[in-house]
Formats: sequence, structure tokens, C-alpha cells
Amino acid sequence: MKLKRIIAAAIAVAVVGISPAAPIAHVFMDRAITASAENGKVVASGSCGTVEHESEVTWKLTQNNADKSSPRYTLTVSGTGAMMDYSEGTQPWSEYTDKISELSIGDNITTIGDCAFRGFTVLSSVSIPGNVKTIGKEAFLGCEKLKKAYLSSGLTTIGSGAFAHCYYLEEISIPDGVTSIGQGAFQYDSKLTGITIPGSMTSIGGDAFLYCNGITEITILNGVKVIDDKAFRHLPKLKKVSVPASVTSIGEFAFSDCKLLSGITIPYGVTSIGDEAFSHCTSLEHINIPRSVTYIGIGAFAYSGLTEVTLPESVKSMGLSAFLCCSKLTAVSVMASDFIFSKTDGQICNKADNMEEGDTVYIFNGTIRGYEGSTAQDYAKKYGYKFEAMKEPSKLGDIDGNGIINAVDASKILVKCAELSAPDAEEVTAEVIAKYDINWDGLITAVDASFVLAYCADLADDPDLKIEDFIAERKK
Repeated sequence: MKLKRIIAAAIAVAVVGISPAAPIAHVFMDRAITASAENGKVVASGSCGTVEHESEVTWKLTQNNADKSSPRYTLTVSGTGAMMDYSEGTQPWSEYTDKISELSIGDNITTIGDCAFRGFTVLSSVSIPGNVKTIGKEAFLGCEKLKKAYLSSGLTTIGSGAFAHCYYLEEISIPDGVTSIGQGAFQYDSKLTGITIPGSMTSIGGDAFLYCNGITEITILNGVKVIDDKAFRHLPKLKKVSVPASVTSIGEFAFSDCKLLSGITIPYGVTSIGDEAFSHCTSLEHINIPRSVTYIGIGAFAYSGLTEVTLPESVKSMGLSAFLCCSKLTAVSVMASDFIFSKTDGQICNKADNMEEGDTVYIFNGTIRGYEGSTAQDYAKKYGYKFEAMKEPSKLGDIDGNGIINAVDASKILVKCAELSAPDAEEVTAEVIAKYDINWDGLITAVDASFVLAYCADLADDPDLKIEDFIAERKK
């Protein structure tokens, strides 16, 4: 028996290569270290720089787990300069895209190439270093499990479709300094709940956030001048948008089909509202169109939930069917006596004979308001709409109508503010707005009184100063 034990011990030494006196625990520890060392092995590598600079940017792929049946890899991109642009399936690591769970981008990379990391379906987060200026088109498209993307302050351009179809992307902050977001950059990212557009932005591509079904609020920071065509189209849960005073134009279909949108203020300074900009916004019951607006496009508010609307004196004409099929619309107030109506019906809301067969028809049976002798009165009479004459407005700022603008007028504005805040307050009609809304923001507040007082102070130094010129200068 003793001889058999000696033989067994010798066999053990030969198999595991350790002294027979070594503890069993040490055997498993040595095996784990060996497996870990295999995990860090470089599986593949190469260059990925631009033409004639290929070797300046390199990549390597290392396995980061010990599971042979379901390996996971880390892709490391390093070097200096821009990455090569690719198309789907042409990346040198394309056969591993569904197995790359970690991505490391070197600090000196300046451009992430087109389609570079497209289809990394198990990647959960990524950090873009500070020297990256451009994220190419479709760079992260289809990274289905990407939850967080940390963008650096040096970034200026986000390409078309860059983060599209990242269904679990729930956190992304667009840094100040970004000037351009490409078409469809974030479309179908349904986990996003809010977006802030930095003031540096000069261009938002069409459908940039299309079908981002989780977004409830959008904040646009001061500095943005144009809300581009289709920029925020079809966001079914969007309720609130903050638009800064720097915006001058709202593009075609900009907020179309945002069915829960109920809170948006168009600031003074906006001059045009594009075709169907707010069409199918069925929860939008109120909109203040500032006196800076000169153009309202075709179907701009079609199929919306508006109940009343006032077209300021600055709007002299607008596209056909601007309020088509607004079933809740009861009144349209036209402040310009010389508003140019079309030669056919349908300027405000088409009647049944303008609709194609099979369309759902909402015939406008509300009231058109305007001044006696105005083109609005002529239009209402010609096409059988009810007309309601408004009182001729007094001089802007001259609340008491005595021909003088002074502190008394400011005090009357404050009194009106108090009256309107009462539970049984009177209806705020277009005439009330025209009289008391001194700063042209569509609201009646203490700010209007402050404008009157400030104008009176400036009038002492410049007796020829017109209040309209004063307000326009202050609103810049």
C-alpha cells in the first residue's frame, strides 16, 4: 500500500508540475492567473488612419473575458489625427462588431470616421476625448445597448445618423461648441427624455430626433438663430419647448406631429413660421405670434388644437390653409387692416368644397375679427364668415388715450395685470393684447409697465423717439 501511495504522488507531480507538498488552493490560483493572461492577448491589430496617414492612427483588439464560447473584446484606437471613413462592413474589425463590449479612443484622435463603430451591439458606454472635433456619419448607428455617451467640449460636428437606432441611449449631453447636428443623428433613440441644444448650434438636420418617443422637453439655449426644417418632428411625448430670443426663423415641419406639445412661446425676433411648422400639434391650444413675424407658411397650424389666434399687424399675408381643420378654432383676429387675402377661400381654413373626396372636413364656423373697413371684413363678407369689428387701437403705450405716454400709463398696465390674475378675470382678447402688450411678447405683465417707464426716461433725452423704435431696439 505504501508503494501505491508513492506512485500516485509521483503521477500528481508529473501532471500538475508542482511539489506534492503544495496546497490544493495554489493549484487553482495558478490556473486563474494563466487564464487572465490569455484574456489580455491581442487578437488583431492594424492601422485606421486616413489615406497617406494610415499608420498615424492604429487599432488593436484584445479579449476582455475568459469565456471561449462567448468572447468579448476591447477595441483600442490610438495615435494622432483622423480616422478613416468606412461604410457598413468595411471596418477592419467588422467581424467582431457584435462582440466588442468596450471602446477606448485615444486622446489625440481628432475625427471619428463614418461608420467606424457602427453595429457594436454590446457596447454600453463610450467617452469621446477632448481633441475629437467630428463624429462621422453613422459612427455609432445601431449600437443597440449603448446607454451613455459622454461627448467632449471640443466637439463641433455630429454627423448624420451618428447615434441613430441606439435604442437604450438614455444620457447624452450636447456640449457648447457643437455647431452642427446631421440629419437623423439621434432618430429612434426612444430612451432619451430631454435634450438641450447649445447656443453654438447653427444647423440641426432634418429628423435629427425623429421617433425619439421618450423626449418630453427640449431646451434651446440663447444663440441659436434658426430652428431648421423637420428638426423636432414627430416627438409624440414632447410637451414643452423653450425657445430663446435669438431665434429668427422656425422651419417647415419643425414641430409637426408633436401631439402633446402644449407649451411653447415664440419670442419677439422670429420673422417666419414655415409650412406646417406646428401641423398636427393637437394639444396646442394657445400660441402667441409676436409682432416681429411677417410670414406664416402653408398649413402652419393645420390640424392643431388652437382655439383662438391673433395675427399681429406685422403679418400682411400667409400661406393657404394656415389653420386647416383646426376643429376647436373659434376666432381669428386680424390686426392688419390691409391684410392680403387670397382670391379664393381657404386662406384661414378650407371649406368643404376645397377638400378632396374622403378627407375629414372641419368647416370653420368661427368669427373673423378685424377693423371696420378692413380687408378682413371684406373677406368675411365674401365667404360667409361671421365678422366682429374691433375698436381702433390707441397709440402704443398711451393706455389712457390722452395722447401722452407717461407713468400713469405704466400704472394702468399694472392694474390690468392685477385684474387678469383674478379668478373671474375677463377674457384676454386680441384688443386687450394690442393695448397692453408693450414689449410684443404676447403677454401682459409688469415687464410691459417697465418698458413704458424706460421709454419715458429716454424720451427726456430724445423728444422725437418713437416708442416702436425704442421697443425694437430693446428687444434686439
